[in-house]
Amino acid sequence: MIRPGMTMAQVQQALGSPDQTNHYADQLGPTWRYHVMNASFPGTYFSINFGADGKVASDNQNVADMG
Repeated sequence: MIRPGMTMAQVQQALGSPDQTNHYADQLGPTWRYHVMNASFPGTYFSINFGADGKVASDNQNVADMG
């Protein structure tokens, strides 16, 4: 559903507001994080990295270390 080149507005329209927004020093744009409802892996989240142009540069899904 999320593709490189999508604008922030397009992502927000598709997924709603992010649960968390971060600005990492080694990235040109912000990272939006969405928590994923998954009973087997409650720490699962989906991150979207934006470039300096405000468009999706990459995305990934992670499981947080709960230990």
